[in-house]
Amino acid sequence: MQIDLEAYFRGFGEIESLRLRRTATGSFKGSVIVEFKIKDDAEAYLSEPREWNGNLLEVKKKEDWLKTKEAEFEQLSPEERAQRDREREKQRLVNPRFSAFKEMNRREAREVKQADKKDRRNRRGQGPRGGREGWVRGRSRSPDPVEDENVTGEKRPNPDSPSDEPSSKREKLEDSLKRTAEDELNGDSKKAKVDDQ
Repeated sequence: MQIDLEAYFRGFGEIESLRLRRTATGSFKGSVIVEFKIKDDAEAYLSEPREWNGNLLEVKKKEDWLKTKEAEFEQLSPEERAQRDREREKQRLVNPRFSAFKEMNRREAREVKQADKKDRRNRRGQGPRGGREGWVRGRSRSPDPVEDENVTGEKRPNPDSPSDEPSSKREKLEDSLKRTAEDELNGDSKKAKVDDQ
């Protein structure tokens, strides 16, 4: 119904807002409050009688509507006013009034809070060494390979150990194999020595 009414009133000019009046239980009261953006559009709409779905509409300016409500209130006896106020208070406690403006403010506050939280999350870790660009959570990062002309696939010598002695089992094995191969090339193999004896 809201969409149909908005389309109907937009036919007479650009509207600022349209509110359907409802009871405390949420049922439609049968009246709406329309605010046009341009005053001339509102005056043109009010100048002629209007119909909606074949029914003649009762059209009033806001000031006139407020005056009729005040007149209705003045006609009530003090007991009736007190009774009406008690009923309204009960309804407010059971069903808090919906305010589109308050809801918009709450939504904007939530969006600002979420944006701030996201911004704080993105700024985390941005100290003197920089932020998180390229950083993957849960993985250690090895240093980038050094590209130098003098770098070869050989192991760097340990300055604490003597360079003549092999430092690991692998190096010892490679060293012994190398010596054995050199001995065979020189003809000094153990096998040959054994055969000679």
